Amino acid sequence: MKRFFCFVTAFVLLFSMCAVTVAAAGETFEYSVETTAGGQPVTDLTALPNGTEVTVTVTLTRTDIADGETYGAWGIELDITDFGLDYVSGSGFEFYYDGFNEVVEPSNYSVGGATGIGIIRFYTFTTDPNDPFILAKTVSISARYIVTENTEARISSPVPIIYLEGQRDQSSVQPAQGETPPDKPTFMVIFDANGGKLDGAASVTAAQGTSIVLPEATLDGSELEGWDDGEEVFPAGDKYTVTKNVKLTAVWKESELPPGGNDGDLTVSVLDPNTGVTADAVRGDNGSVTVTVVDDSGIPVSAVPGGMLLTIKNAGSGNVAAAIDSANGKVLDIVEKSYVENGTAYVLLDAPATVRIIDNAKRFSDVSAAQWFNGAVVFASSHELFQGISATEFAPGKEMTRGMLVTVLWRLEGKPAGTGTRFNDVPDGLYYSEAVRWAAGIGVVNGYGDGSFLPDENITREQLAAVFYRYMNYLGYDTSARAGLNTFSDGAKVSGWAVESMRWSVAAGIVSGRADGTIDPQGNATRAEVATLVMRIVKAMVK
Repeated sequence: MKRFFCFVTAFVLLFSMCAVTVAAAGETFEYSVETTAGGQPVTDLTALPNGTEVTVTVTLTRTDIADGETYGAWGIELDITDFGLDYVSGSGFEFYYDGFNEVVEPSNYSVGGATGIGIIRFYTFTTDPNDPFILAKTVSISARYIVTENTEARISSPVPIIYLEGQRDQSSVQPAQGETPPDKPTFMVIFDANGGKLDGAASVTAAQGTSIVLPEATLDGSELEGWDDGEEVFPAGDKYTVTKNVKLTAVWKESELPPGGNDGDLTVSVLDPNTGVTADAVRGDNGSVTVTVVDDSGIPVSAVPGGMLLTIKNAGSGNVAAAIDSANGKVLDIVEKSYVENGTAYVLLDAPATVRIIDNAKRFSDVSAAQWFNGAVVFASSHELFQGISATEFAPGKEMTRGMLVTVLWRLEGKPAGTGTRFNDVPDGLYYSEAVRWAAGIGVVNGYGDGSFLPDENITREQLAAVFYRYMNYLGYDTSARAGLNTFSDGAKVSGWAVESMRWSVAAGIVSGRADGTIDPQGNATRAEVATLVMRIVKAMVK
């Protein structure tokens, strides 16, 4: 077993470089460690406001191999210790990586939670020793978290401990003294679904000469022809003999009857008739729909003021529209203002595009299909308006803050540049910084008299109604509808400044009462409630 260790002393260095030679086979590695908070280098005992994103990145370079060469490794471990004087665990570390062979995201890893005593916490990223990664010459492994449970936290330079176990080429490297050589070389097979959805693991490892069964995969409007290893295409379900590290890419062919049937199931309308343009929609390969726009002279135009509404019947089983590259079918971006209901998709576009309906929902362990907010969570996650507090948790009952809410609306609008007030408690580099400036610039939110915004303050239900009311006014929608509040037992408790926005929200079906017959105007809004309201807002936009 070969290992190398390098320690970066806390309170001394924010960036370091270490080179170690592994005696058993002569491999040489260099790596650097860098820590940032809110996009800026961390200094010792830096106070971190709630919402700050902290990132620790270790860049590992193997100096004894050429660019483009790869090697197998198993047992990479990254321990991060933070000496946070006031730090209470926020959302935890989320690990991500770059530099694996052809930037393939590995699936054979585990992340240990926070452990330790008192204020010293350890987070661990560990590979499966029986399931090696295929690594490139340079690999970056990063860990990040967002401070969410403290008004202030402190962190110093972390102390990472990294070791690597393995051999560059298991078939040719002699084992170190006392080690037992592997019986056979072990290789990794990576499956690239090429835009489709894989039925099974994204990668497997097997000893040389082992036969594996090739998995199935699906893609709307297409049939899987087979898996291409660069030399030959092998049908799904066939056995494939592993002889090397390899990536198998799905090869698709058009189905005889793509989803949606025919062009008669498509309608597209220009929302502002005064623009003088005409839009048309036709079906393409793999369930795609292409929208083109011309002016009165038949000349193609690149933008449509006021937008267009595309309706796709028989849209398939997806939950969100995605803009795709018409040449290769690759997804380019999510169309946030799209809604799928009973097999029909409604898509708002502001320019010609090729779209396809896809399944982009994230699954969370704390959200079940039986819960009232499940559909809203599927909507918010598939449209990438919300992120979970971790890879597996959504925290539906967690209260929504002012900073979180404006970030959701900012994402819904395509993340435009902010031009509004710079508040004294919203520095650059936080996840909500640009969103707050954008929302303030268009008059959707206001700050306080002391120049603050209070992004970490929970937002109440009446504040939520006011924000949505201003947002829909900004977009030019009709907000004249009004409903009485006397049907709610506490309707008289709505603050004077929020009465009109609350009456509109109830009339429009955006805000509804609680089970006990109250409107609860001063109650805090939860993530599940906001996801539901955003889903209703988008539905109102497209229908």
